[in-house]
Amino acid sequence: ASVIFLGPQFGEAKASCYRHCDAFVLPSFSEGLPMVVLEAWAYAKPVLMTPECNLPEGFAAQAALRVGTTVEDIKEELEALFAAPEVALTEIGKRGRELVENRFAWKRIAAQVKITYEWMLGGGSKPGCFFEG
Repeated sequence: ASVIFLGPQFGEAKASCYRHCDAFVLPSFSEGLPMVVLEAWAYAKPVLMTPECNLPEGFAAQAALRVGTTVEDIKEELEALFAAPEVALTEIGKRGRELVENRFAWKRIAAQVKITYEWMLGGGSKPGCFFEG
């Protein structure tokens, strides 16, 4: 097993990276909505991420494994990942793919935006996807 840091990838090069990787790791200290995690899930890849990636639904759906941000944490989680049975990793990836399709697909997001705008214009009740601070 090996870890490769490729730096920024775009277009077909990025798609090729997702197709050929065994897993995706994002040990981030802070994210808004990490598109790279959604992309990895779209390719049905198991994801290791920190809670700071702000995708708790990934952990809830068992589509992601929790990783810390220290070198030791990352080392331990990578070792566990490399030791995991392939069938288990495939299932994690499948759950990620299902999560993206059910929760983050453009069709669903567009519907939420439409409902939100309709509500803002005085029609209907407040949508569940709208949060007030």
